[in-house]
Order: sequence, then structure tokens, then C-alpha cells
Amino acid sequence: MKQTVSKQLVKHIAQLANIELDDNRVDLYQSQLSMIMDHFDDLKSLSFDDVPETSRIVEEENVWREDDVDESFTQEEALSNSKKTHDGYFMVPYLLTQKD
Repeated sequence: MKQTVSKQLVKHIAQLANIELDDNRVDLYQSQLSMIMDHFDDLKSLSFDDVPETSRIVEEENVWREDDVDESFTQEEALSNSKKTHDGYFMVPYLLTQKD
């Protein structure tokens, strides 16, 4: 069953996505979305009764790795390019204010 996506639907989707489309793009996307909907119809005709449920395709084993300790900046090096510091910390402006 051939699905046809209307131009109105394409324009509505573009409006929801805050995308401006010219008429050429509307025609292009109408055609492409219609083909995508046809592929969904093809999937409806397939039987998945013998396919077991799974949460992933490939089993993962030991995804953890050892922590590698490498040389890093000293505190003085890390703070060296900062305009404002205090007692070994970066000073930044307040981003949030508390309302009484």
C-alpha cells in the first residue's frame, strides 16, 4: 500500500522543527518521506515471531579498563593563565542569584 505524505504535513513538520522550506524542498521531502513510509509498510508484512527479544546485539564483556596514571599539570600550571584566583582556586562570576 503506497503511502503519500501531503505537502501540508511536510510544511507542518518543518514549522514544528522551525525550518524554513522553499517549494522545491517541500516537494523533495514529500517524496522522500513517502518512500520512508512505504518502507514501514514493508516491515509490517514481516514476521518476527521467531526472533528472540534482546537488549543488545553484541554481548559486552569487561568494558572497564585500568586507570592509567600519567603526569598532569601542577596546580600552579593549571592556574597560570587564569585572570583571577584565590587560595589555589579559579575565581568565576556568580551565575545564579538567590531571590528572597
